[in-house]
Amino acid sequence: MSELSQEIAAKLKADQQAQTIQDAKFVEQQRLKRVNGWSVWKDARDAVKSECEELNRDTGRETAVFEVAPSSALTVRATVGERQKQLRAEYDAEGHVLQWECGNQRGRWHLATLGNGSVTFVRGQEAASITAQEIAEQLLKTLFET
Repeated sequence: MSELSQEIAAKLKADQQAQTIQDAKFVEQQRLKRVNGWSVWKDARDAVKSECEELNRDTGRETAVFEVAPSSALTVRATVGERQKQLRAEYDAEGHVLQWECGNQRGRWHLATLGNGSVTFVRGQEAASITAQEIAEQLLKTLFET
């Protein structure tokens, strides 16, 4: 073998090994999302429910009506002034995404795996982590501000 062919063969072998590692990492990340995604969704859903309950306590009336049906979705209905408003959020386990809409506004958070192996929702392209409480606060702010 010539020196050139040895260099090319070594580079191809290194590239193949790097691709194998990258593929294994991707498969593990997908597994972690599949295993832990429902739990992360449930935390977000529970945080929205708690915020609705707290709002209802603070206003002394049923200001925000929280509903779950099916388990992958939630709806919050509210009367703001004379207007009936509705927020709907749904977790897509296959796509690993939480999507929401309220009136003409909509958004989404994707599941991501962190370096320590935990799974969280992230916002935007920079993959900034967002907590269940931050999700709940953003959703209710959207419901009552639009």
